[in-house]
Amino acid sequence: MLTTGSSELASAEESERLYLDAQRLPAALFEKRYPFRFLVPAFAEEAPASEPDVARWGDAPTGIVECGDGATLGHRIFALRKTQPLYESMITVGRTHNHDVVLRDPSVSKFHAYFKLFGSRVYLIDAGSTYGTTVSEKRLLGREPLLVPDGAIVGFGHVRLRLVPASLVFSALPAAHLAARGA
Repeated sequence: MLTTGSSELASAEESERLYLDAQRLPAALFEKRYPFRFLVPAFAEEAPASEPDVARWGDAPTGIVECGDGATLGHRIFALRKTQPLYESMITVGRTHNHDVVLRDPSVSKFHAYFKLFGSRVYLIDAGSTYGTTVSEKRLLGREPLLVPDGAIVGFGHVRLRLVPASLVFSALPAAHLAARGA
C-alpha cells in the first residue's frame, strides 16, 4: 500500500512520464499505449484574460499557463482514467493525493470536481469547490453535469487544462517541443 507521500510522488512521476512519452513516441504508438483522453496544460495564449485572485489563505495560486523548468504543471499531462479506489464511477480531480487527477494548486479544492464517462462522451461536474470549475470559461453550476467536447479548456480554480484525445496530445503541447521531437 502506498503512503501519502509515495502516492503523490507516483502521480507526479506518471504525469511527467506521460509528458515525455508524448514528446518522444510517434503519435500512433502513443495513442495505442494510452487509449485515454488527456488533460494537458493550457498555455499562455489560451489563458483567461483576467488576473487570478489570491487564494484565501494567503498562498498565491501558481497561475501556471506555460512550460517551465523542473516539475511544474507545464511538464505534466494527466490521463483521464480511474487510478484511485475512491468513488468508483467518477474520475476525481482535487488537490489531495487520493484523487485520480491531482492538481497541487491552492485554488484547487481538496475534492474539486469529477468526470463521468458515458461511451465516448465526457461530462464534468463541480463537487462544490471554492474557486469553481469552468468549461470554455463557462462556470459550472452546483453539481450539474456539463458535456465537455474534445479541445475544450477546463478550469479548476485558477488552473487551466485542455481536454484532448490521445491522438492530439502532442499537437496540444507548445511548439517549442516540436524541435525536441524532431517533427
